[in-house]
Amino acid sequence: MEDRLDFPQGLTFDPETLETVGMRKPELRITERLGGIPTGGICSACPTCTFHTGSRRISTVEEHERILKALFDHHFEKVHLREDASRSAARIVREATEDR
Repeated sequence: MEDRLDFPQGLTFDPETLETVGMRKPELRITERLGGIPTGGICSACPTCTFHTGSRRISTVEEHERILKALFDHHFEKVHLREDASRSAARIVREATEDR
């Protein structure tokens, strides 16, 4: 009997890189605005993870965007930058065969 891997619809497996193909990188999505100023957002991969600029009086759109991006970047590093098993295997194979 042949081994078979089942992937969610829309995902494929690239045997050359040993990675799952079709997964998008999580991104910050702005979900709340107050007078055109972004005040809240979510992670596209974790919709229950929300980010808010809070009740601070910030005068510029750029400052609100910077705060939301910093909050998202911190979340991304803690949650999404883990090395999964397929990437770990690909890295090990790549490192082992680099100098050959």
